[in-house]
Amino acid sequence: MPIHISRLLLDTLDEHWRRYRISLIDCRHDCSENAVHELRFAIRRLLAMLALLTTLNPKARAGKLQRLLKTQLDCLNALRDTQVMLLEIGNTATTLAELKPFLQDLQAQESRLLAETRAFIKTIPSGKIKRKCKKLHSRCKARRADKTALLEAVDKVYGTALQRYLAVDPHQLPSLHHLRISMKKLRYLLLDIQPWLPDQDKDQLPAIKDYLTLLGDIQNSAVLTAALTSFYHDGLPTAIAAYYQAQQQALLDRFMLEKVQIYDFWRVNP
Repeated sequence: MPIHISRLLLDTLDEHWRRYRISLIDCRHDCSENAVHELRFAIRRLLAMLALLTTLNPKARAGKLQRLLKTQLDCLNALRDTQVMLLEIGNTATTLAELKPFLQDLQAQESRLLAETRAFIKTIPSGKIKRKCKKLHSRCKARRADKTALLEAVDKVYGTALQRYLAVDPHQLPSLHHLRISMKKLRYLLLDIQPWLPDQDKDQLPAIKDYLTLLGDIQNSAVLTAALTSFYHDGLPTAIAAYYQAQQQALLDRFMLEKVQIYDFWRVNP
């Protein structure tokens, strides 16, 4: 069992590296909203596996590799946010004419950020990242992981998510974003260790994804509200303010009704 677990985890690391490399190549050719999303997702999956492997093998350090990947995420954030806002505003501007100047500003931002992102992606040292992944693979290959250690790793991530859940304040949107970050880590970890999960825990994965989608919609709403407030510095037009305040409140109301689902996502008492 331990050798089997270790081998499959390392195979998963290799799979995440391959997906990351493909996503990076795709983004070099086309920084579309979908391509950027796929690259960010690939980076997060790779980071989650690095975190798991270093938790199971404390001597197998991956700090430099993790920092490299996190820097890439940070550099993609502005473009991702702009593209998500463009999708929303592009649809809504047909009924709220006051949004058209903001839409034009977003389009200009996207053009600038696309150029910056393409230039940045060309500088990403994919060969260096590959070598570091191989080095980590070699360090972990000789060590064993067992099912108990895997479940304890999930307990730790889930415990952090519960702490952030208990700190959620619907009037403080950053508290929901903090919960979202923890829930992403939980989802990626559960996806990676699916072969060793009881069936009832596997069944929770779609529900966790839906939970994250709702939290993501709230975060997107917060980012959009901040951008609108900054752009209309003399005050948001009444129609725009009313529309997006109602949209955000509806999302928050839904989350407050559904938030307790978190207690079904993993064992509360190991």
